[in-house]
Amino acid sequence: MVRKRVFRLSSLVQRRATVVGDTVRIEASQLCHAAAGSVQRCTTGISVLFLSSFLWTTPAKAQLWEVPPLPPVTYTQSADGINATIGSENLHISVCRPDVIHIVATLEPSISSRGNPPWMLDVAIPLLLSSKGYGLMWNSASLTNVDNRFPLELNIDSLAGHSIDYYFIYGPELDQIVHEYRSLTGHTPLLPKWAYGFFQSKDRYVSQNEVLGIADRYRKEHIPLDAVVQDWYWWKTEGDPTFNSNFTDVPDELSRLHDEHIHTMLSVWGLFDAKAENYKGFEAQNFLVPDAHVYDATNPKARDFYWNNLVSKLFAQGWDAFWLDSAEPEEYWPHMGDAILQNKQVAIGNGAEYTNVFPFMHTTGIQQHWKATTDRKRVFLLTRSAFLGQQRVGATVWSGDVYGSYWGLRHQVAAGLNFALSGYPYWTTDIGGYWPPHDEPLDDPKFQELYARWFEYGVFCPIFRTHGHRPENEIWSFDKVEPILIKFDKIRYRLMPYIYSLAWRVTNGDYTIQRPLVMDWRTDPRVRDIGDEFMFGPSILVAPVLQGDASHRTLYLPGSVAWYDFWTGQAHKGDREIEADAPLDRIHSSCVLVQFFLLVRKLNMPTKSQQARSNCGSIRERTAPSSYIRTQAIATTMRKEFTLSSLCIGPRPTGLSRLETEKDNIPACRQAFR
Repeated sequence: MVRKRVFRLSSLVQRRATVVGDTVRIEASQLCHAAAGSVQRCTTGISVLFLSSFLWTTPAKAQLWEVPPLPPVTYTQSADGINATIGSENLHISVCRPDVIHIVATLEPSISSRGNPPWMLDVAIPLLLSSKGYGLMWNSASLTNVDNRFPLELNIDSLAGHSIDYYFIYGPELDQIVHEYRSLTGHTPLLPKWAYGFFQSKDRYVSQNEVLGIADRYRKEHIPLDAVVQDWYWWKTEGDPTFNSNFTDVPDELSRLHDEHIHTMLSVWGLFDAKAENYKGFEAQNFLVPDAHVYDATNPKARDFYWNNLVSKLFAQGWDAFWLDSAEPEEYWPHMGDAILQNKQVAIGNGAEYTNVFPFMHTTGIQQHWKATTDRKRVFLLTRSAFLGQQRVGATVWSGDVYGSYWGLRHQVAAGLNFALSGYPYWTTDIGGYWPPHDEPLDDPKFQELYARWFEYGVFCPIFRTHGHRPENEIWSFDKVEPILIKFDKIRYRLMPYIYSLAWRVTNGDYTIQRPLVMDWRTDPRVRDIGDEFMFGPSILVAPVLQGDASHRTLYLPGSVAWYDFWTGQAHKGDREIEADAPLDRIHSSCVLVQFFLLVRKLNMPTKSQQARSNCGSIRERTAPSSYIRTQAIATTMRKEFTLSSLCIGPRPTGLSRLETEKDNIPACRQAFR
């Protein structure tokens, strides 16, 4: 076991570096200066930073402010940094690039694990970002306990490992830290354009005819839609690529859906029924995780077998995406998720050391085989599990089977923003929650109102998807709020040029679409604990309504030249709180639920000439090119015309099919909301 450590992050203020935490509370100033000096001599232009750690344990009776004695310390310069000896332990600090330092320390004797909550849930991305301008990446796949209860301490305990291994990343801006993280672990590919549209899903569609009927109704009613999802139990036996008798001709089904410009995603699991032929094949070749019904994704040959005997046969039918459910992994039945590898031996090594690595290896195997099969179809995968670096495989993460309540919705917003700070750009949630609050949710006006609020929040998530354990889950199933849902669905598609431009920024520049306010106003202390507002790209502030029966909400407007109310066009000054109206009937003249007080931010650029604002509150003025404008120009160069999601919604709204070509006259969202 990696023994308990108390980490204290510190920096030497020199040139552009700033203090990023309290100075190490030991008599080590000579070491810090010498170490920092060595690093600076090794790497030209580096900001002088130092990350030090207590490699010993504070006495049990010591007070918080007491300092343990300093062990003997020696250090020597190495080719890429320094080597230090602290007591009986060795520490190596190397410089990867000007803003990234890698620290590896040897271990102390093992002690028993503490009972803190483990850093092993469905998503385990051990990356910490601070508004003080630094990031810490814990480089371990082991089951890890994290304790941040005390303001000056961060305790990290890993179950197993050969060394203490972590990276210190300097920004200071959070976008720069995310960029460095993705440079270390992998950049995010551009998803297929249709994946930024609306996904229709539920638990579950039971027949081919049901799926075709739902798709046909969406098209006949001209409700924008891009994808239909087939959830589990389509199979005859779980783990084999054979559909049950309710699906009589799957290739023909997919062909008919494609003719309607509707894409399809299929749920495929990494665990198997023992009766499945593929299970027997895995077992015969020792490709299973011991004492589990799960294939060993850390074994390259097992990944090949999984693709060749299951996924490739489905891919050949014409499926456009795969929903890789149960990728923690979890056991067959009863479903036991989280950390099941911790006491197993897998191909890569001891499961205690590689507890969290399964979803990364699982999705990577699918991506590699997919790309080897064709370069004509971009990869899109959906999973509820993730690990360091998984953003590079074309996989979106959803938040799992959450509860359909305002409590659940509030937690989704905050969780999504924290997820964005983990360096992973694509997040989605089950609109309406997976678990209903009672047996008849569709008959409950309160639940329909909740669904509308959740739906409107979903419009401003990177991936827009409904799902849930309900008898029906299509837009027309929510009759009391159906006009609201359709209006906001169309807003999503009117935003498609903006969203697709942001998607290119994710791929080309390591951008983050759904942005906690701290990403853009890092030095504003008032935004650090705001978990219910966010920026959607550089220009749109979203403040969801997260309470039932609400007609107002308070929100904070960060510093900006001006903010404009999307619904009224009213201008507001930044750097203050306002009380915003959030009635149920404000969007144009229709009876549509306004989920949030949506604001379009005036770009803080010199203006050439002032023009009248449009009635939607977006900006009509000539500005110097912003980063958003430059991104649009790049996208326009790549493709002169943006269609609204691959011709999938019938007649296009006027003026939405083409981006502006004048680079200095593309105000934020000008065309998108007209």
